[in-house]
Amino acid sequence: MSRSVYMIGAGGHAKAVLAALEANDIYPLAIYDDNASKWGSSLFNIPVKGGLEDFAQLGVVSAVTAIGDNAKRQKIAERFTAVDWLTVVHPYSCVHSSVVIGEGTVILEGTIAQPDVTIGRHCIINVESMIGHDCTLEDYVHICGAKLTGNVHLGEGVFLGANTTVHPGIKIGAWSKSAIATAVMRDALPASILIGNPARAMRA
Repeated sequence: MSRSVYMIGAGGHAKAVLAALEANDIYPLAIYDDNASKWGSSLFNIPVKGGLEDFAQLGVVSAVTAIGDNAKRQKIAERFTAVDWLTVVHPYSCVHSSVVIGEGTVILEGTIAQPDVTIGRHCIINVESMIGHDCTLEDYVHICGAKLTGNVHLGEGVFLGANTTVHPGIKIGAWSKSAIATAVMRDALPASILIGNPARAMRA
C-alpha cells in the first residue's frame, strides 16, 4: 500500500505493531520516540528520527501509536487531535463484520472478536485475545491475550494482564488493572487492582 504513515513509539511493543502494519502492506516512513537514546537507530530498517516535538512539525499526517502504556497513549491522542490515526487489524485475526472499531486501535494476530462488539479509540488488543459477543471496550483499553465472555464492559483505560478471564456480564471500572491469569467474576470499581482466581479487588 502506498501511504505516507508515521509511528510513535520505538520500544518492544513497536515491533509487534510494525509486524501488523507489514502484514497490511503498510510501511511507516519514520518513527518518533521521546527516548533520545533511540534517535538515529532503526527498527526493521525504519529510522527513529526524533521525539514528539519533531513529530509535531510534520503537521497533519497519518500515524499509529505503538505505546503500551494506556495513560501515555491517551496523552498522545489528546495532544495530536488533527492526526489521521490509523486503525490496524492484523489479517491473521478473526473480527466479525459487525464489530465497531475506533480510530487508532491496533488488533494483533490471533484475536477473535465476535458479533456486536464495540472497541473504542486507541485500544490495544494484543495477541490471541478473545472478545465475546456484545462486549464493549471503552477508549485506551489494553488487553493481553485476555478472554472476555459475552456482554463484558471494560471502562476507559482498563488493562488486562495475560490470560485474564472475565465472566459474562461483568463491568470493570475505568483505569482498573488485572494481574496475569486473573479470573474476574464480580464487577470492579474504577481504579481497582484485580488479582487471583477468583479475583480479589484492591484499590490503586
